[in-house]
Amino acid sequence: MLEKLFSITDVGIIRTVRILGMKFEFLTSIEFAKNVFRTIRATTPLDYLPKLYILVAEHCNDNCYGCVAFSTLAKEEFYDIKTFEQDINRMSELTSVGEVTLAGGEPLLNPNIISFFELSRRAFPDPNIKIVLFTNGLLLLKQKAPFFKAVLDNNITVFPTKYPDMDWNKIEQYVGSFGVTLQYFTDMGFQSGAVSNKNERVSGKYPLHLDGKCSLTPFDSYSRCGLSNGACGVMRNGKLYPCTVIAGIRHFNSHFNQNLPVTSHDYIDIYKVANCKEILEYMAKPHPFCKYCDVAGRIASFGEYRKTTRSISEWTT
Repeated sequence: MLEKLFSITDVGIIRTVRILGMKFEFLTSIEFAKNVFRTIRATTPLDYLPKLYILVAEHCNDNCYGCVAFSTLAKEEFYDIKTFEQDINRMSELTSVGEVTLAGGEPLLNPNIISFFELSRRAFPDPNIKIVLFTNGLLLLKQKAPFFKAVLDNNITVFPTKYPDMDWNKIEQYVGSFGVTLQYFTDMGFQSGAVSNKNERVSGKYPLHLDGKCSLTPFDSYSRCGLSNGACGVMRNGKLYPCTVIAGIRHFNSHFNQNLPVTSHDYIDIYKVANCKEILEYMAKPHPFCKYCDVAGRIASFGEYRKTTRSISEWTT
């Protein structure tokens, strides 16, 4: 008789409780705890900016499936070196950072890359602050002695993505002849856990919901996103964007004739803020654009590396 009046059933992360014929559904205690942890992590302002991404070049010389920075859709575009100097100096005045990452697109396409090394290190001279060159490695064999001297002089960490079908032994030997050692990321997919046995790059998917009606609320999408709370702050032309998706969505809009909007609340003007606190508080909250990111539908890894066909389906749910 009691079983007819009251019962508990667990299926996946959902606990279903039936009382007098009424059905109530709850997250299991483990998933509830995870959600609480995610929320605290994403909404607690930090003491510094963990990563500052600089898109030295918006475009790329590779063709990755569903590029999260939309670089395969971008036309040739470089960060103006004079503007960059002003911006990086302003950021050094405002806040400390854990890491400055010179990325893209493909940063080695930028003919002024050595100047970016020098200006970045001058702005952040503390040797404990890592300055990273995040490259696909395709152009490393074409770099000459002055490039590698600048890498060493400015304490630049060269972090290539280990793409398949490349002769990494040859690349390592060439780079090593100039006294430079390559380092590789341990997570080569879009999300942690997407690691192949050979530490090679695998493909994943960051889908967008074009009408902004995702299964999660914008707050939940933000709190579950691995790019939240300064994990991927992108600086470009006087503005700091909370992630590469918002910073690069203009390339997606242009290529596919879409209009996913970036509002004035989706970035912060680094010349209008008074101090570091304003930046860190801004980074620790959801943004209007979060409603377009289908975080629940993200695929960490396909288990293989794929090339793009530039179909809109690579970026949409």
